Amino acid sequence: MARVWLVSGAVVAAMAATVSSDAAAPTPSGLSLPKYVVSVATGGQDWAQVLKGKTIRAFDAVPAPSPGVGRATAVVAAVADRTFVLVAFDPKSCVSRLYRLRLTEQGRPEVPQPIPGGPIHAAVAGLAVGPDDSKIAFTTASCADTVVPRASVTVLNVVTRERRTWSLGAPSVVGDLTWGSDGRTLGYALGEGVPDRAEGFALTSGAVRSLDTTAGETSLLAGRMVFRPTDGVLESAILDGGLRTGTAFVRDTRSGARKWFSFGHGRSPRLIEVIPAHTLVAVATRGAGRRHECGGDIDAFGRLIEGHFTPRVLDMHLGCSMAS
Repeated sequence: MARVWLVSGAVVAAMAATVSSDAAAPTPSGLSLPKYVVSVATGGQDWAQVLKGKTIRAFDAVPAPSPGVGRATAVVAAVADRTFVLVAFDPKSCVSRLYRLRLTEQGRPEVPQPIPGGPIHAAVAGLAVGPDDSKIAFTTASCADTVVPRASVTVLNVVTRERRTWSLGAPSVVGDLTWGSDGRTLGYALGEGVPDRAEGFALTSGAVRSLDTTAGETSLLAGRMVFRPTDGVLESAILDGGLRTGTAFVRDTRSGARKWFSFGHGRSPRLIEVIPAHTLVAVATRGAGRRHECGGDIDAFGRLIEGHFTPRVLDMHLGCSMAS
């Protein structure tokens, strides 16, 4: 279940940590905080940090796995207790690597260990860990692809070390990756667009889809349609574990207002609320499942502003900078 607060940017920063199912202390906003939080938003002083959940203050530094791996740019919680998946990105070589970090019961970090599968020759964002920790899905972007984006999703099987990739050759973005409870089906929000003379790409349509990752297709359009707005442009979506129902934010291209819908496969969407233009929206979700995903945007790299593509340096915190 999703809850929405209409808040200022400063409050969003304070709420950046994902909510843990074994939360330690309630906050005035109605959210609750975990005992420990792992952050890659360190200001360049440490590779990553462990924070105390109640105060969001630094508790211990996470050591870099090895020299030259690049900056830690994203983190999500793994399924196993006190375990996290982090991305390290080296912009000079345009290589990303995945690491697994474990905390002791006292919250002290061990040295991050490389996840089998080898380097990824692209920037990585939008991490989603499967329900049994054996698969990790993520989106990729070429470091040279700064004008017109093309959606690409990779699934890494950490047991077999095999990778499979689904993509779209047309101008497109993808985000909000979510594993189904079966560990086989992957949900995502796919946005399609047209070339734009000023920005290079403008988002014109979007849909929530559900893909059987064991099937033979390689196109992101092969995913079963779960939700497509009839009016406006999809900006983000949250799917449940069955990948058949969820909620979505849709931007009205005329007024700029955002409409918050609930939807389900085979039924008409229900409008929950209309949010005025220029209002910042923070989404918090209940349940432990959301801790294992890095969602919140139809473009996992966060390059869209009001539907228009804004090329950005990929050596940044790509999506989730904190996890619990």
